[in-house]
Amino acid sequence: MISAANEPAGLPSLLRRRQDQLRREVEHAALALFAQRGYEAVTVEEIAAAAGISARTFYRHFPTKEEVLVGELRRAINSIAGYIEARPPKEPVVATLRRAILSQVRDDDREAFADWAKVISSDPLLFARVSGIAAAHRRVITELLAARLGVDPATHLQPGVIAASMLAAAEHALRLWLAGGIDSLPEATERALTYVERGLRTSTSRGAAQS
Repeated sequence: MISAANEPAGLPSLLRRRQDQLRREVEHAALALFAQRGYEAVTVEEIAAAAGISARTFYRHFPTKEEVLVGELRRAINSIAGYIEARPPKEPVVATLRRAILSQVRDDDREAFADWAKVISSDPLLFARVSGIAAAHRRVITELLAARLGVDPATHLQPGVIAASMLAAAEHALRLWLAGGIDSLPEATERALTYVERGLRTSTSRGAAQS
């Protein structure tokens, strides 16, 4: 057995990549089943079989069946928040959020994204769950932007308007991409954020927000 002290330098990152790849394979298998038969009709055992793993392995990566649908969303939210927190404090907030959003956008499997959207929109409980996560996401982003601006998000409009408008622009680009209206999600998202950024390019320095 290799001790932690003697592990090859690249081993932890290699294990993480393998785990990420397994999660993506399970998510794709689950989404295909959900889209075909409905979320409630599919069991964890069936997802595991479709992904070529055991149910026990499934539960090592996903504590519940629902986590297959919301896990990636949670990871993206945490990554955006972490990105904002890591940026230089004097960087304009609009530029910070733009970069944070674009860091999570990629041209991946359009079919898997479409299956995800189909499953979520067809189940009111799942839609409410995702909507709640999205609302919490906006609040977190608003609070982070407010801290960078040096204002109180409960009394100043600016951080919330910036967060809501830029996230909505990214969501609209995603919808068009899913519908096949555009080829590149990153390029479309960047254009959508540019449109919004042009309208937000005022009073974004620290302490300059207006209530």
